[in-house]
Amino acid sequence: MRTLDLRIAGVSALGAVLISKAPVKVDAVATALPSGAALEIVTGVVDEAGAVPSIEILKGRNISIRPGHYVRTRLGAGEVVGASNPLWVLAAEPKRPIPAVWLYREEEERTTGFEPATLTLAR
Repeated sequence: MRTLDLRIAGVSALGAVLISKAPVKVDAVATALPSGAALEIVTGVVDEAGAVPSIEILKGRNISIRPGHYVRTRLGAGEVVGASNPLWVLAAEPKRPIPAVWLYREEEERTTGFEPATLTLAR
């Protein structure tokens, strides 16, 4: 089974929005890569309107993401063959509400029973 994941403290955070004033340590996980594929870590400035693409490719699987930035993984083998949902790190909640299922708050107490597929994230 192939896996692409972004984890904070060992918990899947794909598709989540993390509210934090400090940089966040994120682990990129990829298993059973296709032959010739390489894991790329893609990051950039969060732009809610999507007007200005901002992409930087990082090296390594343990990275620090600053507030106001997103991170996602993608697999490349000459061309992109797979990509994960992004994790957004914001310094404050945006004006537009974030669905509770996507919100991952630093100051909340972590609960058990996470299901990455449903993105029930709390901390």
